[in-house]
Amino acid sequence: ESLGHIVEEAEPAIDGKLLARCYMGMYYGQVAAMLARLRREHGSRDRDFHPDTRAIAAIGRAMSAGAYVELREHWNGFARALGAFFTTYDLYLTPTTALGPARIGELDSPAAIQAISRLISRANAGGLLIRSGVVEGLAFQNLERTPFTQLANLAFVPAMSVPLHQGPDGLPIGVQFVGRTADEATLLRLAAQLEAASPWAGRRPQGS
Repeated sequence: ESLGHIVEEAEPAIDGKLLARCYMGMYYGQVAAMLARLRREHGSRDRDFHPDTRAIAAIGRAMSAGAYVELREHWNGFARALGAFFTTYDLYLTPTTALGPARIGELDSPAAIQAISRLISRANAGGLLIRSGVVEGLAFQNLERTPFTQLANLAFVPAMSVPLHQGPDGLPIGVQFVGRTADEATLLRLAAQLEAASPWAGRRPQGS
Protein backbone atom coordinates (compact mmCIF):
# COMPACT_ATOMS: atom_id res chain seq x y z
CA GLU A 1 0.00 0.00 0.00
CA SER A 2 2.93 2.33 0.66
CA LEU A 3 3.76 2.03 -3.06
CA GLY A 4 0.31 3.24 -4.10
CA HIS A 5 -1.50 -0.08 -4.41
CA ILE A 6 -4.95 -0.75 -2.96
CA VAL A 7 -5.06 -4.06 -1.06
CA GLU A 8 -8.39 -5.65 -0.10
CA GLU A 9 -9.28 -8.99 1.47
CA ALA A 10 -11.02 -11.01 -1.24
CA GLU A 11 -10.72 -14.36 -3.00
CA PRO A 12 -12.11 -16.06 -6.11
CA ALA A 13 -15.08 -18.41 -5.70
CA ILE A 14 -13.15 -21.68 -5.84
CA ASP A 15 -13.63 -24.95 -3.92
CA GLY A 16 -10.19 -25.59 -2.42
CA LYS A 17 -10.76 -29.30 -1.84
CA LEU A 18 -11.93 -29.81 -5.41
CA LEU A 19 -8.88 -27.91 -6.63
CA ALA A 20 -6.63 -30.22 -4.59
CA ARG A 21 -8.33 -33.34 -6.00
CA CYS A 22 -7.92 -32.07 -9.55
CA TYR A 23 -4.28 -31.17 -9.05
CA MET A 24 -3.37 -34.50 -7.47
CA GLY A 25 -5.24 -36.41 -10.18
CA MET A 26 -3.11 -34.67 -12.78
CA TYR A 27 0.01 -35.34 -10.70
CA TYR A 28 -0.67 -39.07 -10.36
CA GLY A 29 -1.37 -39.41 -14.06
CA GLN A 30 1.72 -37.47 -15.11
CA VAL A 31 4.04 -39.49 -12.87
CA ALA A 32 2.60 -42.74 -14.27
CA ALA A 33 3.15 -41.49 -17.83
CA MET A 34 6.65 -40.25 -17.01
CA LEU A 35 7.78 -43.59 -15.56
CA ALA A 36 6.29 -45.47 -18.51
CA ARG A 37 8.21 -43.24 -20.91
CA LEU A 38 11.49 -43.66 -19.01
CA ARG A 39 11.07 -47.43 -19.02
CA ARG A 40 10.28 -47.43 -22.73
CA GLU A 41 12.97 -45.00 -23.89
CA HIS A 42 15.78 -45.70 -21.43
CA GLY A 43 15.10 -49.17 -20.06
CA SER A 44 14.63 -47.84 -16.51
CA ARG A 45 13.69 -50.41 -13.88
CA ASP A 46 11.75 -50.19 -10.63
CA ARG A 47 14.91 -49.96 -8.56
CA ASP A 48 15.81 -46.77 -10.42
CA PHE A 49 12.92 -44.91 -8.77
CA HIS A 50 12.14 -44.00 -5.17
CA PRO A 51 9.38 -46.16 -3.60
CA ASP A 52 7.17 -43.08 -3.21
CA THR A 53 7.52 -42.33 -6.92
CA ARG A 54 6.61 -45.91 -7.84
CA ALA A 55 3.58 -45.78 -5.54
CA ILE A 56 2.39 -42.51 -7.10
CA ALA A 57 2.76 -44.06 -10.55
CA ALA A 58 0.74 -47.10 -9.42
CA ILE A 59 -2.07 -44.79 -8.31
CA GLY A 60 -1.91 -43.00 -11.65
CA ARG A 61 -2.13 -46.28 -13.57
CA ALA A 62 -5.14 -47.33 -11.50
CA MET A 63 -7.02 -44.11 -12.23
CA SER A 64 -9.53 -44.57 -15.04
CA ALA A 65 -9.55 -42.32 -18.08
CA GLY A 66 -13.09 -41.30 -17.16
CA ALA A 67 -12.05 -40.23 -13.66
CA TYR A 68 -9.15 -38.22 -15.07
CA VAL A 69 -11.35 -36.46 -17.64
CA GLU A 70 -13.96 -35.70 -14.97
CA LEU A 71 -11.30 -33.95 -12.89
CA ARG A 72 -9.86 -32.23 -15.96
CA GLU A 73 -13.23 -30.71 -16.83
CA HIS A 74 -13.15 -28.65 -13.64
CA TRP A 75 -10.04 -26.74 -14.75
CA ASN A 76 -12.07 -24.42 -16.97
CA GLY A 77 -14.28 -23.62 -13.99
CA PHE A 78 -11.24 -22.51 -12.02
CA ALA A 79 -10.18 -20.28 -14.90
CA ARG A 80 -13.66 -18.74 -15.14
CA ALA A 81 -13.73 -18.07 -11.39
CA LEU A 82 -10.38 -16.29 -11.63
CA GLY A 83 -11.62 -14.37 -14.67
CA ALA A 84 -14.61 -13.14 -12.68
CA PHE A 85 -12.28 -12.17 -9.82
CA PHE A 86 -10.08 -10.18 -12.21
CA THR A 87 -12.99 -8.05 -13.38
CA THR A 88 -12.59 -6.29 -10.02
CA TYR A 89 -8.93 -6.83 -9.13
CA ASP A 90 -5.67 -6.64 -11.06
CA LEU A 91 -3.87 -9.33 -9.05
CA TYR A 92 -4.57 -12.09 -6.54
CA LEU A 93 -2.22 -12.06 -3.53
CA THR A 94 -1.52 -15.14 -1.37
CA PRO A 95 1.35 -16.59 0.65
CA THR A 96 3.62 -18.77 -1.45
CA THR A 97 3.58 -21.52 1.18
CA ALA A 98 1.55 -22.15 4.32
CA LEU A 99 4.67 -22.89 6.37
CA GLY A 100 8.24 -21.63 6.48
CA PRO A 101 11.15 -23.29 4.65
CA ALA A 102 11.49 -26.98 5.50
CA ARG A 103 14.67 -28.26 7.12
CA ILE A 104 16.70 -30.90 5.29
CA GLY A 105 14.92 -34.24 5.68
CA GLU A 106 11.72 -32.69 7.04
CA LEU A 107 9.78 -33.59 3.90
CA ASP A 108 10.99 -37.19 3.78
CA SER A 109 8.19 -39.72 4.08
CA PRO A 110 7.99 -41.46 7.49
CA ALA A 111 9.23 -45.05 7.55
CA ALA A 112 5.66 -46.39 7.78
CA ILE A 113 4.61 -44.47 4.66
CA GLN A 114 7.69 -45.67 2.80
CA ALA A 115 6.78 -49.26 3.70
CA ILE A 116 3.26 -48.71 2.38
CA SER A 117 4.70 -47.17 -0.79
CA ARG A 118 6.83 -50.25 -1.41
CA LEU A 119 3.82 -52.51 -0.87
CA ILE A 120 1.67 -50.49 -3.27
CA SER A 121 4.25 -50.52 -6.03
CA ARG A 122 4.95 -54.24 -5.68
CA ALA A 123 1.32 -55.33 -5.44
CA ASN A 124 0.10 -52.70 -7.92
CA ALA A 125 -2.52 -51.79 -5.32
CA GLY A 126 -3.23 -48.25 -6.51
CA GLY A 127 -6.87 -49.04 -7.25
CA LEU A 128 -7.44 -50.39 -3.76
CA LEU A 129 -6.05 -47.21 -2.22
CA ILE A 130 -8.21 -45.01 -4.43
CA ARG A 131 -11.37 -46.90 -3.42
CA SER A 132 -10.43 -46.83 0.27
CA GLY A 133 -10.12 -43.03 0.36
CA VAL A 134 -6.52 -43.22 1.58
CA VAL A 135 -5.27 -41.50 -1.58
CA GLU A 136 -7.43 -38.44 -1.02
CA GLY A 137 -6.29 -38.18 2.60
CA LEU A 138 -2.64 -38.37 1.58
CA ALA A 139 -3.22 -35.79 -1.14
CA PHE A 140 -4.62 -33.23 1.28
CA GLN A 141 -1.81 -33.99 3.73
CA ASN A 142 0.85 -33.47 1.06
CA LEU A 143 -0.63 -30.12 0.04
CA GLU A 144 -0.81 -28.71 3.57
CA ARG A 145 2.53 -26.96 3.06
CA THR A 146 1.76 -25.63 -0.42
CA PRO A 147 -2.00 -25.09 -0.83
CA PHE A 148 -1.81 -21.83 -2.79
CA THR A 149 0.23 -22.51 -5.94
CA GLN A 150 -1.90 -25.12 -7.73
CA LEU A 151 -4.59 -22.68 -8.87
CA ALA A 152 -2.39 -20.81 -11.34
CA ASN A 153 -1.16 -24.11 -12.80
CA LEU A 154 -4.64 -25.48 -13.46
CA ALA A 155 -6.14 -22.16 -14.61
CA PHE A 156 -3.24 -21.49 -17.03
CA VAL A 157 -2.49 -18.02 -15.65
CA PRO A 158 0.89 -16.46 -14.77
CA ALA A 159 2.05 -16.20 -11.18
CA MET A 160 5.23 -15.24 -9.35
CA SER A 161 6.70 -15.72 -5.89
CA VAL A 162 8.57 -12.75 -4.45
CA PRO A 163 10.73 -13.00 -1.28
CA LEU A 164 9.30 -9.92 0.41
CA HIS A 165 9.80 -11.04 3.99
CA GLN A 166 12.27 -12.94 6.17
CA GLY A 167 11.67 -15.20 9.14
CA PRO A 168 13.49 -14.86 12.49
CA ASP A 169 16.26 -17.09 11.10
CA GLY A 170 16.69 -14.88 8.05
CA LEU A 171 15.24 -17.40 5.60
CA PRO A 172 12.95 -15.93 2.92
CA ILE A 173 9.17 -15.91 3.19
CA GLY A 174 7.57 -15.74 -0.23
CA VAL A 175 4.49 -13.86 -1.35
CA GLN A 176 2.64 -15.07 -4.45
CA PHE A 177 0.97 -12.79 -6.97
CA VAL A 178 -1.38 -14.34 -9.54
CA GLY A 179 -2.18 -12.37 -12.69
CA ARG A 180 -4.62 -12.36 -15.56
CA THR A 181 -4.24 -14.71 -18.51
CA ALA A 182 -1.17 -13.78 -20.61
CA ASP A 183 -0.49 -10.70 -18.45
CA GLU A 184 3.06 -11.50 -17.37
CA ALA A 185 3.94 -7.85 -18.00
CA THR A 186 1.99 -6.63 -14.95
CA LEU A 187 3.73 -9.19 -12.75
CA LEU A 188 7.18 -8.23 -14.03
CA ARG A 189 6.52 -4.52 -13.52
CA LEU A 190 5.32 -5.19 -9.98
CA ALA A 191 8.35 -7.37 -9.23
CA ALA A 192 10.68 -4.62 -10.42
CA GLN A 193 8.88 -2.05 -8.27
CA LEU A 194 8.96 -4.25 -5.17
CA GLU A 195 12.63 -5.12 -5.57
CA ALA A 196 13.56 -1.47 -6.06
CA ALA A 197 11.66 -0.54 -2.89
CA SER A 198 13.03 -3.44 -0.81
CA PRO A 199 16.04 -5.13 -2.49
CA TRP A 200 16.52 -8.78 -1.56
CA ALA A 201 19.60 -9.83 -3.54
CA GLY A 202 21.94 -9.00 -0.66
CA ARG A 203 19.92 -10.61 2.12
CA ARG A 204 21.50 -13.60 3.83
CA PRO A 205 20.07 -16.06 6.39
CA GLN A 206 21.78 -16.51 9.72
CA GLY A 207 24.99 -18.50 9.60
CA SER A 208 25.48 -18.13 5.85
